[in-house]
Amino acid sequence: MGEHGTEEAADACGGEHGGGFAERPGVSTAPATPAVPEHALERLLPEGYPNRWWPPRYDVEIGRSTVQVVRHGLVGDRGRRHYSGWTRWGELVEVEIGGGFTDGVQRGDQGLSYRSGANMRRRFTSLPWERLERPALISLTYPGDWRRWVPSGRHLERHRTMFRRAWLRRWGEPIAGAWVKEFQQRGAPHLHLYVGLPAAVTGEEMEALRRRAIEGKWLEGVHGVHKGRSMLHWGRWAGDFVPWLRTTWAEIVGTQGITNRHHGRGVDVRVFFFTEAEEKAANRQQVAEYLTAEVSKRRQKTPPEDFVGVGRYWGHWSGAIGFVPEVQKVYMDWRVAYEFQRRLARWVRLKLRARGRPLENFERRRDGDGVTAYGLGREDTLRLLRWSEDAVARAVERRGMWVPRGHRFCEGGELPVQPSVDAKTGQPLVVRDQSRTEEALSSTSVSIGSR
Repeated sequence: MGEHGTEEAADACGGEHGGGFAERPGVSTAPATPAVPEHALERLLPEGYPNRWWPPRYDVEIGRSTVQVVRHGLVGDRGRRHYSGWTRWGELVEVEIGGGFTDGVQRGDQGLSYRSGANMRRRFTSLPWERLERPALISLTYPGDWRRWVPSGRHLERHRTMFRRAWLRRWGEPIAGAWVKEFQQRGAPHLHLYVGLPAAVTGEEMEALRRRAIEGKWLEGVHGVHKGRSMLHWGRWAGDFVPWLRTTWAEIVGTQGITNRHHGRGVDVRVFFFTEAEEKAANRQQVAEYLTAEVSKRRQKTPPEDFVGVGRYWGHWSGAIGFVPEVQKVYMDWRVAYEFQRRLARWVRLKLRARGRPLENFERRRDGDGVTAYGLGREDTLRLLRWSEDAVARAVERRGMWVPRGHRFCEGGELPVQPSVDAKTGQPLVVRDQSRTEEALSSTSVSIGSR
């Protein structure tokens, strides 16, 4: 999707599925009927089709340090098409056709997809990590003959669900945090849980966990990661959380009383911070970006060929603290969304060039894959949005019609520009400070990426 390409411009004016809001008497502006099954067409298409012309739909989400804009109605990286339109009763609906894998291959069986990995990074960086008290990384693994205990991805998913329920029964509070599925070099699956420890964990046990984390860091630095981890043992433990964790996971897997080694080596706990002062002073957003980069390694997201039913590779538990992504969904004029996506792509290209990173992956994205920028704060995002609104408004005022670059006419381009509003509250988005220019924004030092 080139920045000034005619294909993108055609899609902005409607292309196969786009258009404006009003009919034009005497002018045939209808797109060709999309290849949608009859049962879907009956629900999707209103009276008067094909004389009704619909605008393109853009989904725009603003997170804590990310912004994403996606054009609907086009093919994504899994062959999925979205069709939006109005029913005969005036209800806006969306029908999703096709997509997914074929030939009996289930979701996740071919590894973590590029789109799922991008969604994970975007969601994880939008989570309120500061709400997790005494955060820790819990690793749950399987014994050497792991196929006996977890023969498929469905068993792995069942074990994860059973662990979440056991946590609630024992500690009286739902677990809060994020989880990730990975595969070791020997092919065995394991779970990483980035969670806050229960309030019932005593201060003495917390101090013991901090000392163990420091010891593990030292062993890994002296002997290497793998050997250092193998030299770290639990020994005698004074507390309730770690013994419960080891016994519960062994009972869930089924090795309790059968494989004693798994009871001692199947669980590992590493606290994030070595002291309370470090925990209070830490920038949780930087911690979130570090964790997201660690869990995004694709070499650990490929299952063995005969391990099926993997499902999702990541997710989060909200718990009782509302640990959910803080994302703002925005409704905007489709012409503004087109300009906003173009400017956002320009910003990403500039940052990639400034950091000496290749553009091949970013330029290979297809229409419908959208653009995601990492590290772009909310205020700067709203400035880009305001500049896009002003560009469309000036075009309509001067030429009587907004036309994308490379075109002379665009159906619906003469309509008044609709203000961008918050999808939840319906309130217009307001930028308090508009002093920074687009060139100054391009020079801001932030991390970037693309979807």
